[in-house]
Amino acid sequence: MFRAVLPRFLILPLCLGACLLGGCDEPASATDAPRAGSEYEPVRIVALAPALGVIVRDLGLEDRIVGRHAWDMALSETIPTVGTHDDPDLEAILRVGPTHILVQEMETRVPASLRRMADEHGWTVWGFPLLTLDDIALTADELSMRFDPPPARDRTNPDPTAYLSRRMPSARLADAWSDRGEPARAAGRVLLLAATDPPGAMGPGSFHHQLIERLGAEPALTDGGPWQELDHEDILRLAPDSIVLFRPVSAEAHDGVPPTPDETAAALGGIAALDVPAVRNGQIAWIDHPLGLLPASSLAEVADDVARAFASWRRSAVVTGQP
Repeated sequence: MFRAVLPRFLILPLCLGACLLGGCDEPASATDAPRAGSEYEPVRIVALAPALGVIVRDLGLEDRIVGRHAWDMALSETIPTVGTHDDPDLEAILRVGPTHILVQEMETRVPASLRRMADEHGWTVWGFPLLTLDDIALTADELSMRFDPPPARDRTNPDPTAYLSRRMPSARLADAWSDRGEPARAAGRVLLLAATDPPGAMGPGSFHHQLIERLGAEPALTDGGPWQELDHEDILRLAPDSIVLFRPVSAEAHDGVPPTPDETAAALGGIAALDVPAVRNGQIAWIDHPLGLLPASSLAEVADDVARAFASWRRSAVVTGQP
């Protein structure tokens, strides 16, 4: 099976910058009307971060997006690109006429030129941190409340029931990121990789590290930073019980079928030849979800992919009589 792997220059910045799908098929146009029955004016969103584009799409609000990040991997290609966080295309943003610009809070600040233009035209700029799973969940809730309020109510007798009883996006994410039980425990110490030459591992402080913990497994790396470059000697010393490689493929190449053991070994390269428990026991997995390295609501699907790998390892252990 041929799998077109995304370029590393896209993967690593997205990784370090660190199910629910219901998006509409058509992007917004300049003549779009408000949602039927809504008492709120329509919004026109520029998602100046790939992860925020995914979150808005997963809230079912892709039809409100009029501009997307140049590296976007999830939204309709008919939506104009408007540059990047640190190099926005001001003319393109002006052409799409947003009401709101969503940015990811990072070390690189939003250019002052964009802030000035937003002030001049009355655009709202909202920034969201996306460093942790909780950041992702809270951002989804906040955008849901701001952009997708409850149906119109009788102003003479407002009833908050519909609003208060609505299940928030964070609840759905919490379900996806919940403990997966014995298969997760049986995975042992899990080494999380996003690169193989040289090996690049995700450690404490990364949202992938947090994801593995919430699924009920134990990360192999217990200290150091969220991104760590290793060598083969480091991996031999760690002796992980399992290895999970997060290497996205293009959406066109992603067929939803987990990579085979041979494909996974080929993706790991020389790591697959190391004498460590993960390799000896066949507990290696390649998570090829196209959005697998984004700090977004798509991590719900990624969690399911990881859980399926845990379950497959557990079934194999039972068949072979391993403890």
